[in-house]
Amino acid sequence: MVPSPRPCVFSECKRPSRALCIFCQQYLCLDHLKEHDDLISAQLPPLADQINTLSNQFNKGVLIESSSLTELKQWREYAHRTVDQFYETKYRQFEQFIQERKDKQRKELDRIRSNVNKVIQEQEATQEQINSMTESIRSFEQDVNNLQHVHFHISPLIIDENLIFIPPKTLSRALLSVPSAHQTMQSTSDTVMSNDNHVLAHQKRSPCARDIFNNLGEIVDMIR
Repeated sequence: MVPSPRPCVFSECKRPSRALCIFCQQYLCLDHLKEHDDLISAQLPPLADQINTLSNQFNKGVLIESSSLTELKQWREYAHRTVDQFYETKYRQFEQFIQERKDKQRKELDRIRSNVNKVIQEQEATQEQINSMTESIRSFEQDVNNLQHVHFHISPLIIDENLIFIPPKTLSRALLSVPSAHQTMQSTSDTVMSNDNHVLAHQKRSPCARDIFNNLGEIVDMIR
């Protein structure tokens, strides 16, 4: 006695099943089998488009401009501004230091000139006064020379490598996962025949075509 075939998985369909999709384990009639196959195949072109888009972005270097790189550039600009501000502060301090020294020297020079003029006018200079004025002039000259050769202690700017930490693997790549082209199927069939899309199993003298939806070749063709 030939057993009755299973009904199609769609409840509104009254046709008997003619194939079993080994991926979703659904029994389908021929019409719904084609519809099922078309739905799966329709998902492939968008995948190929996404891969092509990613390929174009990768070749143009779009993916390299990550948010972290943008933050790094912003950090550099901020660091440059910080160094410039520090330089301007120290430069103003230096100018103030020079100005204060020059003001002090100007007062000293005026004092020495006043003393010399006074002695010249009085015409009563002593050797002690001349020696004192000579020493004052020599000391003033030395102070002026020292001011022209002022040296600062400037330490080199040392950048701590730990300021910015870059992981060993900076890019996380999500690889396209393609299912295997084969799948194990439990069967007690006496005879099994197949082509690229279907497998035909003979069970209890009742042939049944099982769709295996081998669409991997289509994916490869569209990606190439």
